[in-house]
Amino acid sequence: MADLKIYRDEAEIKKIYDKSKFVFGIDEVGVGEFFTPLIATAVYVPKDKLEILKNLGVKDSKLLSDEKIKKVFNDIKSHIQYASALISQKSYNILFTKFNANEIKFLAHAEAINNLRKKVKKSELLIIDAYVNSDPSFNKYYEKIIVSYKDLYGFSPWKEKIAILKKAESHYIEVAAASIVARYELLLQMQKMQEEFPKAKFNLASNKETLMLRDNFIKLYGKEKLPLVAKVVFKFKEDAKK
Repeated sequence: MADLKIYRDEAEIKKIYDKSKFVFGIDEVGVGEFFTPLIATAVYVPKDKLEILKNLGVKDSKLLSDEKIKKVFNDIKSHIQYASALISQKSYNILFTKFNANEIKFLAHAEAINNLRKKVKKSELLIIDAYVNSDPSFNKYYEKIIVSYKDLYGFSPWKEKIAILKKAESHYIEVAAASIVARYELLLQMQKMQEEFPKAKFNLASNKETLMLRDNFIKLYGKEKLPLVAKVVFKFKEDAKK
């Protein structure tokens, strides 16, 4: 079993961060929404660019409108290095036969980190928004994804220090920037999907309205097309009542 050095204490993470020049912030979008792909993004911000990003309005993407996301992304893209991993709805449905939701999220994070390493040759610290409460679980995901699938995905061992922090996007510009890039790329994907299926409507949620939109999509394009636009493995309480 893997035994990664994981840091969760806020003060300890801050000390490590202050001593690290090469920090990757990692965040994702599309986790809980029915009609979205899952997109994870890793971002490196040179230390001398941090204040610039703050002045350009970098903050948790959930606090920004879609139009603001587009503006901030275009303002910051020349100041950062970033890489993303996209797991389409179709791929998510297939992966769900082998992995649980947290493992799929870990896979997306790992791909994004791997892709950024190709651009930024050195990394000392990974800051990840907390989605796993126990270190043994995180180590288990690492063992299952990084070790077992290293040849398939070309993963390298993680030698960086790993910080897992709740609301990391509120504490570190790198993670906030990652959330913005991921959200921007999600908006592009949703636009492409709308163009491909112009008669349908989609929302960024998993609620009663989503069910109505799902049923309408099936009427318009057929049930066989649904896995192309939706995580059909998601379960709705309303379906169970039928």
